[in-house]
Amino acid sequence: MLTREEKEKLAVTIFPGCLEGNYLVPQPMPEFYNQYWEACTKESVEIPTSAGTTQLNIIRTAERPAEPQPVILHFPGGGFLIPHMDKEMWLCSLLACETGAVVVDVVYHTSLFVSYPIPVEEAYAAFRWVIANAESLNIDPSRIACEGNSAGGNLAIVTALKSKGDAYRPIALALSYPVTDQCTPPDQKKDAYDTLILPPKMKIYNDLYADDEDKKSIYVSPALAAAEDLEGFPETMIMTAGKDNIRHEDEQFAGVLHQAGIPVHLHCYVGEVHGFSIEGIGRGYEANLELAHFLKWKFEK
Repeated sequence: MLTREEKEKLAVTIFPGCLEGNYLVPQPMPEFYNQYWEACTKESVEIPTSAGTTQLNIIRTAERPAEPQPVILHFPGGGFLIPHMDKEMWLCSLLACETGAVVVDVVYHTSLFVSYPIPVEEAYAAFRWVIANAESLNIDPSRIACEGNSAGGNLAIVTALKSKGDAYRPIALALSYPVTDQCTPPDQKKDAYDTLILPPKMKIYNDLYADDEDKKSIYVSPALAAAEDLEGFPETMIMTAGKDNIRHEDEQFAGVLHQAGIPVHLHCYVGEVHGFSIEGIGRGYEANLELAHFLKWKFEK
């Protein structure tokens, strides 16, 4: 496993100001999020995890129905390296309004400070905490879903895998261009250089998160899962971008799910780039609505 000094040297090659907390220039909220943001309340709690404590942001509509609501665990993206950003909360407000669910945004620790398996443990601990606190949250634990983009999509998948055998499991996954194969070297993947995140940068993201042996685990590279690993896995929607080579590993993962008998829906947004939906560019609004409507459909079945 890399030392902190080794991690810092790698991280600054892709984000020169990251040691001072400067990763990306903050972006203004896309206009379509305004109606959702203003309709929601937000509160934060901290729960004990193997990282010490993990922050959860709880986003719900201002109107509070008396009956228990469904719940969505949202896992942010960022290559496991970029800290939590406001745009994740914007998306959570859209999901809350469009689905009627309580959305729990999981602020896991990033790879400059921790390594696998800590973010996985944080994600699963958040899942277990939500179920254990269903009454106080006024949520229905039989209607829980996981949603995430990029690295967060990976954690959504892994949380569903980790919950195998639990009394409650996710009934649905909604994934946006999830990272599903950190085992294959990025420069050996199909369309390796025809993508937004080029192989040298992707390799740094992967190496900061997990060592080579851990990358072979299905909890790091879920595309390597076998049918027996997927017993009871939830119905899944995977949204990909046509100008993102991660779509190939996502297609592979969708095939693994299909072969295991898991209902899976795969939609490629041709012409879009990695991160388009969370950034709210191109057909991002349409893609976010598609995921939200899939989750609402699952909650109402």
